Amino acid sequence: MHYQVIRLTFLQLLLGGLALALILAPRAILAQDGRSHPFVVYLPHVTQADAFTQTPKLWSHTDPPARHEVTLLRCTLHLSTPLNEAELQVFADTRYQAWVNGVVAGRGPARFSRVRREYDRLLLAKLAAGPLVLAVQAQWAPNLRRSESVDPHVQMRLVAPGFTQVLTPEECRAWRSTAWNPHPAHVHAWGILGPSEQLDLRLLPVAWQAPAFDDRAWSPAVLRPGPNATTVYQPRSIPQLVDVPITARVHTAGYLAPGLRIGALPPQNDGSAQYRFTLTQTTPITLMMLANPGYTQPPSSVNLNAVPLVWSPVPNAPPDLRQTQTQLDPGQHLLQVNGLNPGDEPWAFAISQAATQLTPPPSQTNHPGRRLLLADLVPAEGVVEIRPGSQLDLFFQQGPAYVVLDLGRTIHGRLVAEVEGPAGTVVDLGWDERLWNDVRPLPHPGSLHPEWNQVDTWVLAEDTHTLTTLDTRAGRYVLIAVWGEEPVTLRNVQVYEERYPVTLQGSFTSSNARLDQIWMLGPTTLYPSMQDAYADPWRERGQWWGDAHIADRVNQVTFGETALLRRGLQQIADSVTDGPPTAFAPNGTEFLLDYGMLWIQSAYEYGTLTGDWAFVASLYPRMVTFMHFLAANEDPQTNLLDLSRIDSPIRIAYFDSISYWDRMGQSTAINAFYYRALHNMAAINQALGRDDEAERWQARALALRTRVNQLLYRPAEGRYMAGLLNGTLTPATPQAQSAALTFGLPPDGTTDRVADAMLEMLGTPDQPRVQVLGLYYVLEGLGQAGRIDDGLDVIERFFGFMLDRGATTWWENLGADQTYKASLSHAWGGSPTWFLSTYALGAQRLDQGRWRVDLHHSRLSEMHGTIPLAEGLLSVHRVVNPCQEMTVTLTAPVGTTGVVRLPDAAHIVSLALDDQVIWVRDAAATSTSVTLVDTALEVALDGGSYQLHTHRHCDRAIP
Repeated sequence: MHYQVIRLTFLQLLLGGLALALILAPRAILAQDGRSHPFVVYLPHVTQADAFTQTPKLWSHTDPPARHEVTLLRCTLHLSTPLNEAELQVFADTRYQAWVNGVVAGRGPARFSRVRREYDRLLLAKLAAGPLVLAVQAQWAPNLRRSESVDPHVQMRLVAPGFTQVLTPEECRAWRSTAWNPHPAHVHAWGILGPSEQLDLRLLPVAWQAPAFDDRAWSPAVLRPGPNATTVYQPRSIPQLVDVPITARVHTAGYLAPGLRIGALPPQNDGSAQYRFTLTQTTPITLMMLANPGYTQPPSSVNLNAVPLVWSPVPNAPPDLRQTQTQLDPGQHLLQVNGLNPGDEPWAFAISQAATQLTPPPSQTNHPGRRLLLADLVPAEGVVEIRPGSQLDLFFQQGPAYVVLDLGRTIHGRLVAEVEGPAGTVVDLGWDERLWNDVRPLPHPGSLHPEWNQVDTWVLAEDTHTLTTLDTRAGRYVLIAVWGEEPVTLRNVQVYEERYPVTLQGSFTSSNARLDQIWMLGPTTLYPSMQDAYADPWRERGQWWGDAHIADRVNQVTFGETALLRRGLQQIADSVTDGPPTAFAPNGTEFLLDYGMLWIQSAYEYGTLTGDWAFVASLYPRMVTFMHFLAANEDPQTNLLDLSRIDSPIRIAYFDSISYWDRMGQSTAINAFYYRALHNMAAINQALGRDDEAERWQARALALRTRVNQLLYRPAEGRYMAGLLNGTLTPATPQAQSAALTFGLPPDGTTDRVADAMLEMLGTPDQPRVQVLGLYYVLEGLGQAGRIDDGLDVIERFFGFMLDRGATTWWENLGADQTYKASLSHAWGGSPTWFLSTYALGAQRLDQGRWRVDLHHSRLSEMHGTIPLAEGLLSVHRVVNPCQEMTVTLTAPVGTTGVVRLPDAAHIVSLALDDQVIWVRDAAATSTSVTLVDTALEVALDGGSYQLHTHRHCDRAIP
């Protein structure tokens, strides 16, 4: 925590008193449903604006920015005295990397919105008196899923105790780099991820970050316009991300497009493109093109010497490749393409090298992914010398040549290498999550995913340079393509995963090795998904709250980190205006009501886990705004939330990837979420000391539960219908049952019947009626119902299915390996980890300093695991013999308290704690620590180590 001295004027004190009065006094508010509800408004803390807001916005020019820009800044200071505990505070739109006296200081910032920006605080070693050079590489790269970029700039100040130096044009010189292509293809054609990177190293000043570099030819930095006056600046609320080395194994290496040369013909004003070449002898010629290249307008014809060419698919090649073969006489020949859009990318093609000896075709393109798609990869020994070691060296001895690296799983990060080769040589670097036909990666998959192009390019200079990207990339396989024919060397090839700095603390092992492997895939998938937000690493990288809610639950039982959740809750809250929050933030444009209600649940869970109810209170007015929106869309006759009343051109609820009826009308699923949201609002008010308000929210929740069960539950069938649409009940779905179970809708005594109905509807992994996201609610519902073995069966069937098909991180859906448009790394698949730790093992963190262990019956004969608490690790070791007698060894941190709960007291003859019998059936308890609550035994314990043993009657022989 960082505190600022706040000087209060009389007016500020008066306003503060008024605010306090508002906080303490209940107000009657007319809700959108027409009902008058007294409720309290919790105002956010009022502090002075952060002085960083006034820090100058530096850049290299004041012109309108291009699609992609990089500015290099060098700021020179002279320190009259040494600085201890110095920090460089930096913000940039869109991102930056900083060096201090030639040493990397850090990169950032964390994703930001127009409402709120966080500046980084890069901690520096002691700075000696004398000259100090700060170098910054800043990238302007707007996108639609991460930061809400407004205008390119960098803001910096150097701070130490008793010292502040704001960086201005007086100290800083800037260069608008011409080395990066300003118009590269986007990684995703919709612009959701920003641009690919194409860097001509010949145009990049050598060692420009070094203190000795002469920057006198650079111009003084200029000022850019500031952000909106309402934009909030604050210190970074999460740690800097870390770079974790990932072992890269060479999968294949060999020749790249042997016998062919790949070109790119730019369209002329009339939509045609031409390539003239000369042959000195009769020569067989092969031509190749892409059938679906993703151009705005495909060519109407391709002619060779005015004769239309006839194309055929290329055998054993990606589906877009087409080829034609002919024999040409000596002399000049003309390849002409007609009907292109003059503003489009150059037309990509491949032609036999024999045709290009005298006149090589042009190759400049903004979309290098197309040449990689055209290029055949032919494995061969001796083409690339591979020297593995602590860091990999690759020697491309003859080319064009390629190497494919296998990282073992999808990662989110960068490749870094020192590259040396002839000036002008082109190197492409492409990432993919999979191998097409188990043969090769397709960083641009063509028609399989035409919008996608995760390919970056470098043009080499004579000297040695570092080859890496400014932005992160994602995938399991990295294709390195060297297009030159002379030797090129990549030394110290290293792949780093950029991720949140967490350490695995949770664990789970059992008598079932398959379940152990499945548990471990939860944190393994979470590593690349914990960035500066919970976000999938590959396709979108947006902070979708339905994904984030599940990812955070996996985090709770594996890493135990809470700051990332807090930051995400704030960013979702910042998206609320007069209705629901956006489904993702920043950059949110879509509203999903179930995601919004999960945001309320996550806020309640955050307050419970951390005790930071003041922060939850600051979000509360936005929650009330959302809840009033929901109330206004209740059906006036049924009082159920009705999706049909909300006018939206796109879906307004999600639930699961294959939901249909659940997204329509007065659905069981949406009202189950609504019931939990009302219940969470009651719990939040209770935590904030507003018992009257809590009772009102709880009364609404109970009334809704009653109405749902009257209208949508069918007692004779023991199941919920999907919903009510235009007065007609819609067919029952597994999503309706799982939502009802998860959020506690079933009438008393009916939970098992609803669970049975749900299990009957799940389908099979190859023909599922519920997808990976929906399986979270299936498992959560079974856990809430105490149906542990059914949950284990679901996990082994559905998640084991992915494991058997080669999953190394959890997939977006069960068929994700069959389509290029689905992700092979999606954190919402981590629900087995949450289930196994929380329900099978039974270890749960309740709130600060409190825990619980539920010892439900399970078919597993042994389980051992840990979960992180704020105070340390809670460890549980369960061993069950054939008579279901259980021995539990438990260790909890000192200073905590907890409860061990045994739900089936009727089957227990006696219970011993540390070899002392503390409870015997049909007799008074011999210890005040044990109580019988309904049908369960509860044992209250303080922190420490214990052993419990249950004794049962058993007719079976115990080995």
